[in-house]
Amino acid sequence: MIYGGLQRQSAPNVLAQLKEFYRSGRLQAIFPAESRGCWSNETTLLTQQLGGHLPVDRTCSTPEIDPESGCVITLWGRIDNRDELIDAIGMRSPNLTDAALVLAAWLRWRRDVVLHLVGDFVFAVYDPRDQCLFCARDHLGVRPFYYQLSEQQFVFSSSLLVLQEAGCCDLSIDQQWLAESLMGVSMSFEKTPYRQILKLPPGHSLFVDSKSSNLQAYYRMSTESPLILKDSREYVEAYQEQLEQAVRCRLVQKDSHKPFGSELSGGLDSSTVTAFAADMLPNATSRLHSFSFANCELEPEYIHAVSMASPMAATHIMGKRDPKLSSRERVLSVLGYPEEFANGSGHASIYRLAQRLNIRTLLSGFGGDEFVTTYRGLVLTELYNQGEYQRLFDYIQERN
Repeated sequence: MIYGGLQRQSAPNVLAQLKEFYRSGRLQAIFPAESRGCWSNETTLLTQQLGGHLPVDRTCSTPEIDPESGCVITLWGRIDNRDELIDAIGMRSPNLTDAALVLAAWLRWRRDVVLHLVGDFVFAVYDPRDQCLFCARDHLGVRPFYYQLSEQQFVFSSSLLVLQEAGCCDLSIDQQWLAESLMGVSMSFEKTPYRQILKLPPGHSLFVDSKSSNLQAYYRMSTESPLILKDSREYVEAYQEQLEQAVRCRLVQKDSHKPFGSELSGGLDSSTVTAFAADMLPNATSRLHSFSFANCELEPEYIHAVSMASPMAATHIMGKRDPKLSSRERVLSVLGYPEEFANGSGHASIYRLAQRLNIRTLLSGFGGDEFVTTYRGLVLTELYNQGEYQRLFDYIQERN
């Protein structure tokens, strides 16, 4: 969890409001943290709340500060290409927090730092040399980043709830978003329920100083393959290598004895992720738990088959969701606005059980349906969105 702000003009005093919110401890009651800290000067404030699960020394400050340059960073996330960064920067000690590593990368590459990062992250760097904030969100937008930018101030947070509760933002309702939300079509990379509060889009960075700002895309999804290989077998091998790396980098945490969890539906994507985790994780038979909902007739059979093929500590199968954990009031108390996709509240029972089992990392195959094994019916939507009306008509005719 991160939040902060930059005072661009003298009034109103957004820094005082953010400081008061931090001192009140209201956020700690909703998002408990093992360590939290706040840094500020005359124009800028950065705060950070950390869960602390990566195997690095936590003797550094929170947020991280570079004593020579005076640069400060607040980061929430996980950097996966740590070894590559350490080699490229020439760091002597690998025992650094991810935030300290990204700060060192900022000192090396400045605004191009995002071109060298791999992982799930949002962060903000304050650089006193330019009196600026540089913010960035990971390639796919796994971590959220909300902000409000005006001539007077710039405030940001990884939770919209902070911008609501701190009392420092214009909370005028976006009626268009509200109407789209009621229709179930409000998903947006930029818009929120409030006209003046935006999302930093995935794969984007944002530079802000007292007089200017620059929103820039550093990554875009492409249908063109960056790999040119000989045959389909080599593509499968390359895909498997990337998938294994994606699972392995998430099986890292500060306390090596703590358990891990994996969502398991019995489908192709979650089964693959769970099986890889069981194969890679030391002592998986005592440390790996899978979590499942079984609402369809054949689901228990496939879930059980994966559990038998990939021995683990336990397979937790739930027949129905807990309405108390997924209630609208609960969602609003955590997110700050109506959720745009029900996976979060729908899986609240899994999250609560994982919390009781002291599981800090929960793997998931979610997203595979969108990228690998998507539903055939979405072809109709895709053809419509692309304006391919003749092909859409022909496809419907063939199905009938």
